Amino acid sequence: MTGAIQCRYYGCDFSVEEMALLRALIATEPQSNRAALSREFCRRMGWLKPDGGLKDVMARITMLATHQDGVIAPPPPRGRRNPPCPIVF
Repeated sequence: MTGAIQCRYYGCDFSVEEMALLRALIATEPQSNRAALSREFCRRMGWLKPDGGLKDVMARITMLATHQDGVIAPPPPRGRRNPPCPIVF
């Protein structure tokens, strides 16, 4: 690992190798959803919370930010957003 920093999101530096790993995960598992990809990324990177759990939510937020900046192209979201129901009195 060269340790060269490619990007920084939410206080975490991501190296060129880490971004390459994320791109490789997306390429090798195109049918996988974003949650599964973020969990696998955390497992491979050893990205853990103090209680030992995976930082998968932070990984998903970071994936969304990198997608918005054009750094990666994750699979499209599977779920659909439902419009909020009107409040009836």
